[in-house]
Amino acid sequence: MSQNEAEKTMQSLRDFGGYYQGQLDILRQLTMAALPLKNGERLNGIYPLLDSINTSGYSTDMLIRSGLITEAFILARAFLERLVNACYLLVCDRSAFDDYIEFSMQKVQRSFDTRRTAYEAIGKEVPGVDVSSIPVVARGLEKFTSQRGKEITRWTTLNIERRIEYIKERNETFKAGLFLAVTRYIYEDASEAVHGTLYGALFHTGIFVGAHNPEIGEKYLNSTRRVLYMLLGLLVDGLVQVASKEVETEMLKTHSTNNFKTLQQYFEKKTET
Repeated sequence: MSQNEAEKTMQSLRDFGGYYQGQLDILRQLTMAALPLKNGERLNGIYPLLDSINTSGYSTDMLIRSGLITEAFILARAFLERLVNACYLLVCDRSAFDDYIEFSMQKVQRSFDTRRTAYEAIGKEVPGVDVSSIPVVARGLEKFTSQRGKEITRWTTLNIERRIEYIKERNETFKAGLFLAVTRYIYEDASEAVHGTLYGALFHTGIFVGAHNPEIGEKYLNSTRRVLYMLLGLLVDGLVQVASKEVETEMLKTHSTNNFKTLQQYFEKKTET
């Protein structure tokens, strides 16, 4: 790679990274806007989830900048799932929202039980903690335990793609196609990275798509970094759109549009002179 090509590559990474960081700032502003809302409003009720989207977003940025792409995919999947859940919870009916809350609360008791068995595995006994008498925990335990006494491990029967489609059904401006594309780009590779397969350890190198030397591999890696920055940034725009039902987001929408304009040069057709 020539020096000129290297400089162009670094500038493009700065531009795409700057776009993503700008979108994360919008997400932070949206999260702060949820705090003053009344307790009965959905955006306030999922404030911890919004905060976790922020943390996974900033963590993903650090991994992408460091070139740690398999790890970035893993966190990008967390960012995606949390953001999709936030959108879904803002438009779903009350019973589905309650399922999410009650599932989360019953996991507190189950986590205490699991930690106790962790100590048992090394021959230690620790006193158990029982919070099952708390009403919301009790409701969750009853709801998410099967007739055979087994834990029901999902708070909804809708997989992520069906949740995306449901959001579109409730909000016609929601860009479901974009969310489905991001899901299909990230989800499977992230799973392979988590499960420790050989594919999951190598997909980011480009070796499976013909990157047969380090220079081509580096180009593929940098291309993946730019794509991740752009796709994850566009997801934030979707959340802002859905959140507009509860909080004023016109200024945030404008900021998001302006952020994307900084990338337009990379999508304009080059004219020959």
